[in-house]
Amino acid sequence: MVLGSSAFAQNDTITNEDAIYDQVWVLYRMNNKKVNYKENDEKITLVITRENEYAGGSSGCNRYFAQAVIKRNHLLFRSMGSTRMACPEDKEELERTYLTAIDYVDSYKIIDEDLYLYKNDRAILVFEKE
Repeated sequence: MVLGSSAFAQNDTITNEDAIYDQVWVLYRMNNKKVNYKENDEKITLVITRENEYAGGSSGCNRYFAQAVIKRNHLLFRSMGSTRMACPEDKEELERTYLTAIDYVDSYKIIDEDLYLYKNDRAILVFEKE
């Protein structure tokens, strides 16, 4: 999928804030590259709940958690933390890249039922519903 602004005109953008909540989102693109999971890998996931502004999921090896601050299409993750289990080096690198990227997120859109997380109007993380 092309991430340029012309692609948005051809797709269905959901503006309803409720669509982001209480879904298990699975990461499939990061920094414009497809995330390739091995057969038995734990996938990187994100769940955001409205009730307590919680965000968290699997970062591939560990669990992470944060406060999600959402106002219209703006999204910030605050007070991020994670477990610290030993991980294979390839998973650790993917996890570190993901946790760094999610910390920079400032907005989101849901397009064709995929969740796009942006930094300065550039999609850096793209998730699909589980």
